[in-house]
Amino acid sequence: GGVVGLGALIKVQPGLLVVWALLTGRVRAAVTASAVVIAACVVTLPVVGVAAWRDYVTLLGRVSQPIATPHNFTPGAVLFQAGIPADAATVVQWAVVALALAVVVLAVVRQDRIGPVPGYLVAVVASQLISPLLWDHYAVILLAPVAWLLQRGVRWAMLLPLATAVPFVGSIPDIVYPLSFIVVIVVVLWSGRAGRDSR
Repeated sequence: GGVVGLGALIKVQPGLLVVWALLTGRVRAAVTASAVVIAACVVTLPVVGVAAWRDYVTLLGRVSQPIATPHNFTPGAVLFQAGIPADAATVVQWAVVALALAVVVLAVVRQDRIGPVPGYLVAVVASQLISPLLWDHYAVILLAPVAWLLQRGVRWAMLLPLATAVPFVGSIPDIVYPLSFIVVIVVVLWSGRAGRDSR
C-alpha cells in the first residue's frame, strides 16, 4: 500500500492499484496508499503552497493527449504517427483503454482461478496501458511480469524486455511497445489460469 501511494504521487497511473486493492479485498493496502498520498499533500502544502498543486493539475491536463503527443507509444499515438487519421487512432486508443480496464476487472472476478499474483501483475501493466502517455522507458515495468513468466517456464517471455530495450529504441517498429504490454497481460492471465488448474 505504501509503495502504491508513493507511485501514485510520482506518476498518477499506480492509483489504479488502489482500486484493484479495494476490489480484491485488500482494504488495508488501499487505506495505506491513500494515507501516504494524503500525508504527502498535507506535509508539502505549507512548503509548496496551493499554487503548486494547481500547477500539478494543470500539468496533468497538458499531458492527457494520448494521440498527438510526440514520441508517445500508446496504441493510438503509434497509429497516428504512422499516418492513421486522428479520429480512428482515438477510437483505437479508447478501445485499448476499455479493454485494459475490462481485463483488470476480469482478473479481479476470476482471482480464484488465476491467483492474486497474476491479477496484481495484470493491474500493474494495465495501469500503464490506460495512461495517456507511454514513453519507451516505461517498458521497464514489464520486468516484473516477465520474471514471473520465466519462473513459470515461459522462456520466450525474455524477448519482450529485450525488444523494448533502450539500445533498440528507434530501430524497431513503434507498435512493438504497446503490443508488448498487451501480450504480457494476455500471457500472464493465461499462465495464471493454467497454473491454478495444474495445482
